[in-house]
Amino acid sequence: MRHHVVRRLSCAVALATAVAGIHLTVTAGSAGAEDPPQVTFDLAYGPDPLQMLDVYPTSSPAPAVVLVHGGGWTGLDKAHLRTTAESLAADGFVVFNINYRLASALVSGYPMMTDDVAAAVAWVQQNGAGYGADTADINLVGGSAGGHLVALAGQLINTAAPATVRTVVSLSGPMDFVALNSLVLATPRGDIGRSGGYAYLGCLPSTCTQEQLEVPSPYYNIDPATCPAMMQIVSTIDMVPVAQATTMHDALAAVGCESIVTVPPGISHSFAMFPEHREAIGAFLRGEPPPIPDPLNSVGDLELTETAGADSHLLAVLDRPATEPVSVAYATRAVSASEGSDFVAQSGVISFEPGAVEARLPVQIVDDSIPESTETFMVELSDPLGADIGDGVAEVSILDDDSLPDPVAIDAVTPSSVGQGAAGRKITVTGARFSPETTVAVVGYGMTLSGLTILDPQTLTVVVKVTRAAPTGIRSLTVTTPGVGSATCDCLGVNPKPVPTMAGSSLGSGAIQRTVTVTGTGFTPGAVVRFPGLTGVSARTLYLSPDTLEVTVSVPPTAAAGAYNVQVTNRDGGTSVCIACFSVLAGPAPVSMTPFLVAGLTTAATITGSGFIDGATVTTPEGVTVADVIVVDATTITATLSVAPGTLPESGLAVTVTNPAEGGYGVGSCSCLTITG
Repeated sequence: MRHHVVRRLSCAVALATAVAGIHLTVTAGSAGAEDPPQVTFDLAYGPDPLQMLDVYPTSSPAPAVVLVHGGGWTGLDKAHLRTTAESLAADGFVVFNINYRLASALVSGYPMMTDDVAAAVAWVQQNGAGYGADTADINLVGGSAGGHLVALAGQLINTAAPATVRTVVSLSGPMDFVALNSLVLATPRGDIGRSGGYAYLGCLPSTCTQEQLEVPSPYYNIDPATCPAMMQIVSTIDMVPVAQATTMHDALAAVGCESIVTVPPGISHSFAMFPEHREAIGAFLRGEPPPIPDPLNSVGDLELTETAGADSHLLAVLDRPATEPVSVAYATRAVSASEGSDFVAQSGVISFEPGAVEARLPVQIVDDSIPESTETFMVELSDPLGADIGDGVAEVSILDDDSLPDPVAIDAVTPSSVGQGAAGRKITVTGARFSPETTVAVVGYGMTLSGLTILDPQTLTVVVKVTRAAPTGIRSLTVTTPGVGSATCDCLGVNPKPVPTMAGSSLGSGAIQRTVTVTGTGFTPGAVVRFPGLTGVSARTLYLSPDTLEVTVSVPPTAAAGAYNVQVTNRDGGTSVCIACFSVLAGPAPVSMTPFLVAGLTTAATITGSGFIDGATVTTPEGVTVADVIVVDATTITATLSVAPGTLPESGLAVTVTNPAEGGYGVGSCSCLTITG
């Protein structure tokens, strides 16, 4: 493991102790018969308006606790921890509850925020004795972002002045930004922007350098010569991964630093865990052995047959003999088994006499003659007296002793794969034991199922939708029929989406059956090209290779000039879009032709309009031939037109102008040709 040379704290820390401020004093809640201490609010420990602290004093020397709030490095303040400060003060500590400058999208938090914690510690060293603090016994307590700041500040302060900070308590504090950044980049959201921890670091997930991640990480700043004693508390389901605490603990222990890590079960974060661990935190801050916990009361799982009846029980156990009477409540809860028809609902209280480690908890099963799969119900412990609950939930499985039905089965899934971006592909599942109550589920990010239809007991269909960012590979599909069972197969794949990158040539409005080459990756036979937003376009796709499609395109004369998206969809429904990679050019728009033509004569004619390009051709009806076409400018074409003898007079005949390749083969017509007798 690498460790950084710890940088020196800024000179602002040393200067901070000389700054005075306006403050208020109020009476704290009474902890005894004597006059309660006076809490002093908003003392300045530095020149910035946010560099304020509240002091919860004692009348006799006591350990000092600098309390640091969380808030994602960008929010909250010390008022958030007022109840915690009062609790620590009631436990005999002099508490200094601090505010500090916050990070933002424009202001990086490192090293500013640990400088503020160090400045507050310096203020306590100089002024704390006046409030009853033992300035030789300074401790830091923080949660979440504050848990990170106290861990890092404790290291930096002690490197500059060894033994200044005796202990650090971090609740849900991040310890290793390198590991956290890797987790962020691995999520579908990826680069989440400069907020929270990234405002503190001053970089984005994708741009943070190794140094920017390591230098502010307590994990990379461990110094065995100066490390303060550390207690970490992080729940099993926390905003901060448990590995942040356990890896830090292992690294501290490996070099001989005093370290304790506690991982309580359940969902919790930061100072929400303080009340439950208040006694242990207080003992750690005082340098006392941790309190001895109550015995753990647990209950194990059980399997029973239907014929077990009322002659069964669960065994509740303590992890060590009770020293005083212990009791715990219990209650059953249905899962797949039903109250009344499968088991008898029960609740009550069981007791342990001193010295006992086991107690029986009755369960009662109801027998029936209906063939069923295994069913379960739960027995849950609650409201313990004289003990804590360890594994407080037991699963009771009822094993059917009647003839079991044939199981649910999956024989085949067709089609067996869909593409990234598929908007709604219907798949057919064949197997056995499907019913109107059957459900289908799939495992994995980016795929959802809808429109389940049970066609018969052996066949069902379901519509699959896949996001374009869904991971490719095989997914597990599970079919469940209540009362019968489930079947799972690794049988539904996600294929890579096609990725068009370029459409070869532009076409003019009115272009008829012109070839456009679309290039990219991931094309499969049967792929189809569309032009979203280009109304009335006709396109026929020919697959050439995984990276090339040839599209025969006709553009309506009314198409607006501009850039259009190109969408490629493979047969498996996989689809993606190339943004603005195909262009429609303004086509020719003839408006009039003069003069009238005379049967049997050759006439020099002029066609007027717009959008004409040099090299354009002119097409006329049968019996009229065109020669000597000259594009004078974008609005005028001259040509020699000859009308066959005997041609009948007629007006409103079509004259068509087709631009050359440079104009995208655009085509435009007007009914402007008149033949006289």
